[in-house]
Parts: sequence; C-alpha cells; structure tokens
Amino acid sequence: MVVVERTLGAVLVGGASSRFGSDKALVKFDGRSLLHHQLGTLRDAGIARRVYVGGEFREDVAESEHVADLYPAQGPLGALISALSAASDLRFGTPAVEVVVIVAVDLPLVTPATIACLIDAVASRDEADAHDMPSAGDVAVAHGTQEHWTCLAARTSALGTLQAMFDAGERAMHRAMAPLSVTRVVRSEREFHNVNDRATLDAITAQRERHG
Repeated sequence: MVVVERTLGAVLVGGASSRFGSDKALVKFDGRSLLHHQLGTLRDAGIARRVYVGGEFREDVAESEHVADLYPAQGPLGALISALSAASDLRFGTPAVEVVVIVAVDLPLVTPATIACLIDAVASRDEADAHDMPSAGDVAVAHGTQEHWTCLAARTSALGTLQAMFDAGERAMHRAMAPLSVTRVVRSEREFHNVNDRATLDAITAQRERHG
C-alpha cells in the first residue's frame, strides 16, 4: 500500500554545479527547469508535501519549501539527513511524515512509477502486518545495473542511525546504510542517466525528441 499521505518528497539540489558550468537546477529540460521538473515528478507520484534541499532559496518555486543543507559540500548523505531532520517539522502538518523520498535534481528521467515503487518498498510495518505482507525495510534504493543512492526512500526512523554514521566520519551512502535493512528496487537503468554536463543533457533531450 502506497503511503504517500505520510511521505515527504525532497529534491537534492546539490552544490555549485562546477562540472556543469552553471546552476544545474535552473537548466531547462522539457521547457522547465530541472528543479521544477523533479518537483513535478514527485507530485505526479502523488506526493503533496515536497521540498528542495540545498542551494539557495528560490522565489520562483512556489509549490514547495526550501530546506537548508545542514552539511553543505558533504555529499548526498548530509542532504538526506537534512531532509529526514526536516520531516519532523510541524510546518509539514498532519499526518506525521514517516517516509522521505529523495531524488537528485540531475536525474530527470526518473519516473513517478519508480518513486511510487520506492515508497511501497518502505510501507509502514503496521500496514505490512495488516495485509500479510513481508516486514518493510528501513530504506529502498533504486537499482538499475547498480544502486543509485540519490534516488531512494527512507523511513524517518533511520535518521538516528544515519546521523551516528555521519558523525563518526562516514560520507559514503552505501556504507552509512550498512546497519539498516535495505531493499533494492529494480528499475530500468536508463532512468538514471546523470546530467553532469551539457553534452549529456543535450543527448538526453535529443533522444526524447526522436522518440516523442
């Protein structure tokens, strides 16, 4: 059972986009910025409560809130911890947030269906028990030909473990997840083309135009 009403969706904006040469979140894709595109993907997956983590506050992003990265320049683990920490904030209303989904701003081909599958994989244990489903894990990570740690869903109860790993000096997502129960959600690798430079973005755009 999808628990989107208890889910917070978070787009990881990242840092200075030095390899890209400009603010990646503002680059146009399908007629809108990558940030707006990713927020739209979360919306289309049924997630009403959405934020973007890191970077600057953006006045043109009216449909979601800005969450400051508590650990700037420390990679996606710090951004995930920031999103999980923000999930307990009362401004997100009720019901309480139980699941946080993150997706990097530079993964524009991730689909709403993939987001929904990640949420399903960490559905609450109460719901799993009620429907004779296997117990849910702590984290669900998208997996194409490899794990994609900037596209995942995590239960808010994982925060303490991840914070402790971070405080101990860990920065790699896969090692920080070691004490947790992780489910790998298999999806097409083509969804996880990372837009690190303009050439990649141009190639993805051209391919989409050819195939409609």
